[in-house]
Amino acid sequence: MAARSQSFLNLLARGVFGQSQSPYRALFDAAGIDFLAVERLTRDHGVDGALERLYESGVWLKLEEFKGRRPIERSGLRLDVRAEDFDNPLVRPQFEGRTGGSRGTGRRLLLDLDLLTHDAACHYLHLQSFDFIDGPMAMWRPVPPDNSGVKKALMNARMGGRLDRWFTQSPIRAGGGQFKFFLFTWHTLAGFRFYGGERLVPEYTPIAQAGKVARWLAQQRERGRPAYLDTLASAAVRVCKAAAQSGLDIRGTLFRVGGEPLTPGKVRVIQESGCRVICHYSHV
Repeated sequence: MAARSQSFLNLLARGVFGQSQSPYRALFDAAGIDFLAVERLTRDHGVDGALERLYESGVWLKLEEFKGRRPIERSGLRLDVRAEDFDNPLVRPQFEGRTGGSRGTGRRLLLDLDLLTHDAACHYLHLQSFDFIDGPMAMWRPVPPDNSGVKKALMNARMGGRLDRWFTQSPIRAGGGQFKFFLFTWHTLAGFRFYGGERLVPEYTPIAQAGKVARWLAQQRERGRPAYLDTLASAAVRVCKAAAQSGLDIRGTLFRVGGEPLTPGKVRVIQESGCRVICHYSHV
């Protein structure tokens, strides 16, 4: 936090003002604000105060603009944009995936494996805070091109953690333009094994088979250590309902959910099953 202002300015200098084709740069130019002006705003008002003044000057984006679905229109500026125009120029992408698309069509997403090192460190602290570093762990996430599952596998491999099961709502396909994702998935799994992880094979488990996931969770509780499951919010609800219908005891399970909003109704179903839930959801 002590270096927040300088980090903010460094990011703008390299990622915006140093990129002549950046739509963000066009917004600053239209507002008549150069980098020296941003430095003064940040020095005088801090990062939050500077952002407020930039917003008031028209340096902001609507969600539809950011997704490339409509042009940027401000006083004296009309700029046609594509979603790709907002790619971070400072990232070195090694993999292209897609977001889950909980609020519409999934958006193209570039993954930087170096950034995953940072994410893995944060994930380690998250697991440590809930005493799940060495506990049984699984995920119910799609395989690529959806990025969520492979990110979790890579993060766990990077931090030397375990991942006992990968249930996936989508099957692995090699045809129909999916071959590169097929290769990337199996390459990732080989790397997971190489760096000390257990043998991991994605198990096709469509939503209708939530009982399969519930049975695994019940087995972990029976063995004396409730499990950690990373999945979609609605999938966690499906698991809890399947457990209740089959008389399975999954109490103590910790669900880490994302991909869609965690509504009060979903929280209620999960808690009524004797489980805990953590929300990790954002959308773009």
